[in-house]
Amino acid sequence: AGRCRLVIVHGQPGGLVELPSYPRGAIYAVQENAWMDERVWDIYVRELLRYEIEAPSVVVVDNLSAHVTPHPGPVSWMSCPPTRRVHANHLMWVSWCHGPLDVGVMGPFKANCRTEWLHETKVTTAAEKRLAMVQRILKVWEAIPSMMITRSFDTAIPREEP
Repeated sequence: AGRCRLVIVHGQPGGLVELPSYPRGAIYAVQENAWMDERVWDIYVRELLRYEIEAPSVVVVDNLSAHVTPHPGPVSWMSCPPTRRVHANHLMWVSWCHGPLDVGVMGPFKANCRTEWLHETKVTTAAEKRLAMVQRILKVWEAIPSMMITRSFDTAIPREEP
């Protein structure tokens, strides 16, 4: 509880995917390939991330093309609520340290999702499969200890050597 969660669902944006029936406590986006693209990144920034930033912050993302933009500042500035506005220059987009995050967080997350899937009751319709996938993602993500995420960030962020 309390951690940012965005679930990207495979489907046609604006189509008939049953988002209102999904569990509360996460932000959902529909994308044709279930990928993070510029539209989904914008949803993440505007609907989820902006409520998490309370002070000058560094947003660590991988080098996915949706994350790498020549001018992220204005979007970031406009996305912060008035009570939490920070100058756009305080938000840095870092694209070089995703390796430890992939190994330390996403690797175990994906492995646990596969294990959880093996123990689930089989479903048949596309809607049931999407709902089962969403529930699996939320369950597995909630089970990841916050300290695991913190340690991965500590590993990813370079430190000056004494």
